[in-house]
Amino acid sequence: MITETGNLAKVTAPAYIAAFAADKGESVNTLIADPLPGASVPPILPPVDGFLLLDRDKFADSFAGDLPPAQAEFMTDSQTPWGLDAAGDAVSTPAWRTEPACYLVTTDDRMIAARAARWPSGSARRPWRWPAATPSTSPSPPPTPT
Repeated sequence: MITETGNLAKVTAPAYIAAFAADKGESVNTLIADPLPGASVPPILPPVDGFLLLDRDKFADSFAGDLPPAQAEFMTDSQTPWGLDAAGDAVSTPAWRTEPACYLVTTDDRMIAARAARWPSGSARRPWRWPAATPSTSPSPPPTPT
């Protein structure tokens, strides 16, 4: 989503926070379809009524492994389903190619493998990296950007 909205006039610098930065013609589906060797794969369940959820038995390990169990359980129970189109719509104009984007790479991410996430961050003009965090960056212990 940020890859397209980053092109709007009011957006001066898109920030990718533990997110895919798809290139032209790519979607989340295409990016997770053929993972790098040894890369983790997000535990997305088959769609129900046009929506996707993460497997609740794998949610904490994949998305919130550095949080206290009670907080990870709360996040598991409160996850919001996302529509199939969100995963399948292809990017037409990636903002990170022309805008001064930032990219936060979480090295303990089991949703988006750090090796795969670093590709777009190398193209961003001001990349950040956290040495150890999961994709649940807001409640994760605060690191120092490098």
